[in-house]
Amino acid sequence: MEKLLKLDPGNTELLAQKHKLLADAVSETKEKLAVDYFDTETLEIVSTEMYIDGYKAVRKADTSYKGLWEVSFTLKEF
Repeated sequence: MEKLLKLDPGNTELLAQKHKLLADAVSETKEKLAVDYFDTETLEIVSTEMYIDGYKAVRKADTSYKGLWEVSFTLKEF
């Protein structure tokens, strides 16, 4: 797919297929992630297990043959 996108970077059908493949891969693997964050209410560092939810990848610019992607996701606690 990468080679096809390199030849035709504006192909929206290929971009949509790539986005779907990435989203499917993430949704199938709800792996536990060990996350440490600063709790502003208790002023302590908290350790918890979370998983990625709501993955989204958007192509922003074509700065090279691979392009520039903006990736965002939401972490949810198990």
